[in-house]
Amino acid sequence: AERYGARPDDGADDTTALETAIDAAKREGSGLWLPAGAYRIAHPLEVSGATIAGAGMWYTKLTGAGFMGRSDRVRIRDLTVDVGVNARRDA
Repeated sequence: AERYGARPDDGADDTTALETAIDAAKREGSGLWLPAGAYRIAHPLEVSGATIAGAGMWYTKLTGAGFMGRSDRVRIRDLTVDVGVNARRDA
């Protein structure tokens, strides 16, 4: 994710960088690794056909708007999603 401009813990919006990194991971048929730190998301990421992995639930955190899984091939692991949402929306 860092090679696409996502920088943890800087307080800046990482949405566009994460979207670009997710798209690249899908094209390459690989997963997306998020190193330790907090990544801020300004609007929900739409994720389909991708695996996103962090450094562990105590170390990697997505904050802000969260994400929307758009297929049965979405895998999110080893990170915390802290977006203040307590419901789910199935589209």
